[in-house]
Amino acid sequence: MPEHPNNLANAVAFTWAGCRVDLAAPKVTSILVTDLAEQLAKLAMFRGATRGLYTVAQHSAIIAGEIARAEGALAAFYALLHHAEYCYSSDPAHLPALQAAIHQAFGLSWPMPPSVAVSLTRVHDCVELTELRQLCNGCAPEIARLERRGAIPLKPRILPLGWDRAHERFVEALRTYARVAGLAKSPAFGDLL
Repeated sequence: MPEHPNNLANAVAFTWAGCRVDLAAPKVTSILVTDLAEQLAKLAMFRGATRGLYTVAQHSAIIAGEIARAEGALAAFYALLHHAEYCYSSDPAHLPALQAAIHQAFGLSWPMPPSVAVSLTRVHDCVELTELRQLCNGCAPEIARLERRGAIPLKPRILPLGWDRAHERFVEALRTYARVAGLAKSPAFGDLL
């Protein structure tokens, strides 16, 4: 549900774990991996216009797996978080502060390193092209735009997992890439690591 626009300065997001996130000035201490995993697993990609429930968590895990092969675990961890701010808000006014707080909570620099950003854009385009071709209808203009940008579809078939299995896959990817990347344990990880 969108935030009420009348008082954006006092807008608060409530989380699955019971945190309150001030959308204008989010505190790093209010960012928890349990909220990200749960809420992104329940957030539908393409506003639910897919064949089957295809979630942001599954989308992020696919992108992380693709980028890990070329760029390593740290880039994959960034990929897992590339839409994390949407579990709190979709209002463009809130996104920059949320992105900064989320990355800071996990000990990551923000903005992300330029080489990671370039790779993430390239991989995201390829994954999105695959998603549109396999899971959506009526997307010819979007498919053509991605193809003009050089996107190449993935070979494996994407099968929507539903929220519970997407949650499991997202959590396992977070755990794996955080360990391999050597990320320091922070309160945001809870007992995930």
